[in-house]
Amino acid sequence: MADTFDEIMDEIFLQLNGDAKHDIESLMSAAEKYKDHEYGKEITRAIGRKIYDVLPAERREELDVIMQSHGDASENVLNETMLAIQKGDMSKALSIIEPYALKLKECHQKGICTEDAESVYYDFDSIVQYIFAAETIDTDKEIRPAIEPFAQTFGLYAAILYEVGRHEDAIEWLKRAIRWNPMEPHYYFELADNYKVLGDMQAARKVCDEVFDCITNAGELARWYRDRGFISIETGNYELAAAEFRYSTLFEPSANAMAELLYIKQGYGEDYTDMDIEKAAEILAANEIPLNVPERTFGLLIAIYDLLMEQGEQEIASQVAASIYSLTDEDAWRDRI
Repeated sequence: MADTFDEIMDEIFLQLNGDAKHDIESLMSAAEKYKDHEYGKEITRAIGRKIYDVLPAERREELDVIMQSHGDASENVLNETMLAIQKGDMSKALSIIEPYALKLKECHQKGICTEDAESVYYDFDSIVQYIFAAETIDTDKEIRPAIEPFAQTFGLYAAILYEVGRHEDAIEWLKRAIRWNPMEPHYYFELADNYKVLGDMQAARKVCDEVFDCITNAGELARWYRDRGFISIETGNYELAAAEFRYSTLFEPSANAMAELLYIKQGYGEDYTDMDIEKAAEILAANEIPLNVPERTFGLLIAIYDLLMEQGEQEIASQVAASIYSLTDEDAWRDRI
């Protein structure tokens, strides 16, 4: 008798003969048989995927239409929320997104896209994030796309919670967003912002450390240095803060970064307004703060670019080339944009 998950699935699939009617009935019978098994959840999900595979083409199209309609409903909620935000109506935005976020949380708790013996589910924004995750997330399981916009919904909900001053709640929902998309730096930056508002600089610094390996372009890297600078001010290390703000402008010009140097001068009596990039880099290096993203990140970006070009995805590859150029300022990458 089959004991392991793989043995059970092999036994189930051996009963299939290529006839859609027979195979669907066989799979449905197996799902009922194993619904209370210790691997019941995993077996049911695997059977569901197999049923889709054996459906006749016209039945698949019907199912795709249903799933597309569901996806359109999700997109409408997110679009309506964004429209309310753009109009400055945070109360309305909250009333739209909050019930939907709670519904998605409940769906996951009831088994939608829960991790099983063979799969783990994420809600990435792009193929680049997916490939990055496949190379960096420590798992032997297959990484699959979630069927619901968990990360987008939770992240947007958290952004509204921040705006209405519910920072503890925002933190919890941002953690959920990061669980679904650990490759999105924006969620980490917002998480750090909430901790800073609450005065928890230790937690904010920890989040800054965690996001570093997710950074893939100059704008994100500049934001990382600026976030560190704000934390350094709050912890009284003004020279380091000045260096972080000044060095951030190497990757993205920012009037706010330079204004922080004036703030340090006027508020704390330490003048670093004439600090140049070279001096800032020297201070960062002395504090063991990286001067660019890790070499591993460059290696992955280049590998992703090559892979996309091989697959004929020139438009996405161009975006990756732009990210590399923004970090390196190398003409060879500018010419590939």
